[in-house]
Amino acid sequence: MEELKLGLDLLTVIAATIAFFVGLWQYQRAQLWKRLEFVATEITAFNSDWRARNAMLMLDWGSRKLALFPEETSAERREVFVDRKLLSSALLTHDKVTRLFTDQEAAIRDCFDAFLGYFDRFDLFVEAGLVQVADFKPYLQYWIETLNTELDPAIQLLLSQYIAFYRFDAADRLLVKLGAYLPESETAASDSSHRHQAKNRYEEEVVQHGTAPKLTSSAPT
Repeated sequence: MEELKLGLDLLTVIAATIAFFVGLWQYQRAQLWKRLEFVATEITAFNSDWRARNAMLMLDWGSRKLALFPEETSAERREVFVDRKLLSSALLTHDKVTRLFTDQEAAIRDCFDAFLGYFDRFDLFVEAGLVQVADFKPYLQYWIETLNTELDPAIQLLLSQYIAFYRFDAADRLLVKLGAYLPESETAASDSSHRHQAKNRYEEEVVQHGTAPKLTSSAPT
């Protein structure tokens, strides 16, 4: 009888252990599914944002027409031919410009602010432990490879300076975690007074001289 009782106790312990590990496995599977579902929702919002999507197209193409002003009714005013020259001038930081940004340049900057803002957001989720970098990698790997191997070195440097100057620090962290190797920027990103002085000078120009007129841009023939 004593041996039978010990045997039943052992079976009870084994059954409880199995039930524990099965429950743990089911919990982990459910958490993984929730995490992947969360990431997929975030990526859908990223890909659906027309500004972020425009930034992706500018990174992916050397030149093409983009709807930078979707609120405009006519295609002529809605679409702008963006080439590397226009992109380069738009990505200049406030301490490197001696004039007002054009409406087209400002619209391009808005697109990159949105694009980098999503990377900021994604990294905050990673840092909080809600998701892992690997969860985002399948969705973002193409853009990492584009930044690393397809983008003109001059644009790489400008984008690196833009990220540093405007303190997209979380975006920068995520890019590094995903394997991006943009050139190191010499911009004094850590010197907040330098950054604020540059922006203040620019804003004073806006107040004194008003907004610069929109430049006419068309595709070369």
